[in-house]
Amino acid sequence: MTGRCFSISLIALLALLALGPRNPASAGVTASFRYPLSNFSGPVRSQWAKLAVDQERSEVYALNQRANDIRIFDRHGMEIFVFGDGYSTAADIAIGEDGDIFILTTGYQTSTVHLLNYRGEHVSEIPLENIPESLSEFVADRLIYRQGSLYLVDSSSLLVIVVDEEGFFKEAHDLKATLKPALDREKRKQKAIKDSDWKQKALEYVEVNGFTVDSQGNMFFTVPVLFSAFRLSPGGELMEFGRAGSGPGKFGVVSGITVDEMGYIYVADRLRSVVLVFDPSFKFQTEFGYRGDRPSSLMVPDDLAIDREGNIYVGQAANRGVSVFRVVREAAVHEEVLEKAVVDEAIFKEAAVQEPDAPEAEVHEAVDQEADAPEAAIQQAPVKELEVHVAVVRETDAPEEVVEEATSPSQGSDTASRDFEESGQVIEEDVPDEVESIVDLSDQVEFTVDQGGDTPSTDSEKSGWTIEEDESNHLEESRDEE
Repeated sequence: MTGRCFSISLIALLALLALGPRNPASAGVTASFRYPLSNFSGPVRSQWAKLAVDQERSEVYALNQRANDIRIFDRHGMEIFVFGDGYSTAADIAIGEDGDIFILTTGYQTSTVHLLNYRGEHVSEIPLENIPESLSEFVADRLIYRQGSLYLVDSSSLLVIVVDEEGFFKEAHDLKATLKPALDREKRKQKAIKDSDWKQKALEYVEVNGFTVDSQGNMFFTVPVLFSAFRLSPGGELMEFGRAGSGPGKFGVVSGITVDEMGYIYVADRLRSVVLVFDPSFKFQTEFGYRGDRPSSLMVPDDLAIDREGNIYVGQAANRGVSVFRVVREAAVHEEVLEKAVVDEAIFKEAAVQEPDAPEAEVHEAVDQEADAPEAAIQQAPVKELEVHVAVVRETDAPEEVVEEATSPSQGSDTASRDFEESGQVIEEDVPDEVESIVDLSDQVEFTVDQGGDTPSTDSEKSGWTIEEDESNHLEESRDEE
């Protein structure tokens, strides 16, 4: 017994070794490199480009602060338009729902929002109206557009101002004040009081790096000094996720952050040169990039953007430009497979119905042909249309001479006999009682045998049978005589 258990344990160990190391957190999400944003000359070089996506048109905008230009790329990553003269101090870019372009420029203790049309032509400046006096020193260096509102962020003071598209003040958020009590609560919860103490002191030097807003109005931001990312709900609830470290799922120097339509969160790490993926409950899923010279490698990633098709755009340093990745969740893969299986099943069923060679179809067809079902014949040949394709005559109702002449005509040429056989007329002696209740042919139809003569021109006359209808709409049976 001991030897058997040892053998089972050995087999299990060998199986685990064959599978190799695997991160269970990344089992449901995979990421793959697609291409760099390019033009006809090759990859477009840029340094920490600021990114925005036009979701309606599947176009991505890249603001290259070093070159002072703005480039638009289509869904395939190819450049389609360039503009940007006169915006040398542009700090960030955002795209409205109708394709309007918002540019944030900064100066000495000032910041201005500019409205441009889809061609990059300046339309107007958007002055900030009704701003409280307590925010008079506010200088924005981050800009996000979401559902008709502009979110302006002062990364140094951790202040956020929300205005409408006309610049009228809506609300303000003090992220620094929001972080302090949250860290106090964390300090009481954790056993490692020392860890919370140094975080508390770091608040004096804290800055926001990455910032975004999801479709539900939740604000996500990263704080590099705290090695953490945060989510602030519209109701004021603050949630923190991420831990410092150098291994998978750990934060080094966090930077850009974005969220997809399913609530998955993407965080750029400058120090580790990766992008980390978390699910809506902040559980780590996977990471991709890593420093190196491969096309899929990243060099100090910063700003992030994502489109509806699941493409992740990553701006990076070292003049590496913008790299595009595709992240696929296992649930999405299962949905695609299931949808394909449903379609394949529908196609198979349709083919089985239409294909006469299908085994089941053969069986039904053979049964239908063997059993001369009177009901099916009547349904296929309604009496009201007077199209009698199958004549069912009971022995008691049909005169013997009619049957004899129909089966073996004694007069006329061979042609008449062949005409009769080709007409498809069928005479049966035994008929179920059900037919009597549905159609009493003895009272409705009278048949006449045409012995010889010219070949009939109608289907009913072709066999020598004719159909006559009297004034009372009843059919009488008669016999034509030459």
